[in-house]
Amino acid sequence: RALLEAVARWPRRFAGPIHVAAVDHRTRAESAAEADAVVARATALGFPARSIRLDDVVRGEGPLRDARYDALLRVAEALQLRNVVVAHHQGDVAESALLSWLGRGGGPFSSSSSSRNEIAVVRPFLDLARADLRLGLAACGVDDVFADPDAKSARAVVRRDVLALLGAQRTDIEARIARSARRADDDDDALDALAARAVGAVDGERAAAGVAIERAEGAGLPILRRAVRQAVRLVGAADPRGSAEAIEIAARLMRDRRRGHVDAAGCGIDVGADGDARVTARVADGPPRTHDARAGRRLSAGGPMPTVPASVPERETE
Repeated sequence: RALLEAVARWPRRFAGPIHVAAVDHRTRAESAAEADAVVARATALGFPARSIRLDDVVRGEGPLRDARYDALLRVAEALQLRNVVVAHHQGDVAESALLSWLGRGGGPFSSSSSSRNEIAVVRPFLDLARADLRLGLAACGVDDVFADPDAKSARAVVRRDVLALLGAQRTDIEARIARSARRADDDDDALDALAARAVGAVDGERAAAGVAIERAEGAGLPILRRAVRQAVRLVGAADPRGSAEAIEIAARLMRDRRRGHVDAAGCGIDVGADGDARVTARVADGPPRTHDARAGRRLSAGGPMPTVPASVPERETE
């Protein structure tokens, strides 16, 4: 609602076409009426508007976010629009950071603008707190009538209990968490860009056949870890987070230039003695055959990380 009222008062609102879309996630009985209320207000403000009802009921922080963006991007593509503007604010960033650190999903908000399918996703409110937006709505004579009635959702718990408790100790905690999270995302983006240089350029057919990773001289674990994760994603594993331990083992083998094989979700990772690696899809899941050739023993993604042989100087170990 704050974004809608702000755009209605934007001096450049008539410089190009602006469409309003409200997503009905179908997770609550009230969501359809709430989306209709946004559409009605947008229409009253002079915008073409529509409600988007997701075809399937999606659960979970990450899947819901992906479904929402997919729906918005389809509308933008159909209308030949160049931007999708969303109202994420400082509180959303802090909540998402805490959810991510707790292993409950979340999502990156590293910058005010990103790109998906060649359509920019713009977030103009990231530096504003929820209280700032409610104050803006009040100044416009609009009540903030929407709330999250699902008190059991992970985000609601983080918002109501965790952030409120921390805020009682330090009033600027939300801003500090959001700032730290955005800086961490910026660092991740930079490391991912460096890691991408080590992953061989692929098209669809070559990705199915396998992806090569060339170990750059001096590359440390953060870059190698991301390079392996990117390769696993390209080969076709739906979510590399399900292979986090296998990716960690492979990255350490690459760093130490140790031959070995590691099984990940839907693919295998072969590391050579030169530290290069190749990720290939498995036709069918079989029993794990994770093996460290140099150490002469099997490795398990569910077991301890590989140790460096005693003959290697101590300064090379962690």
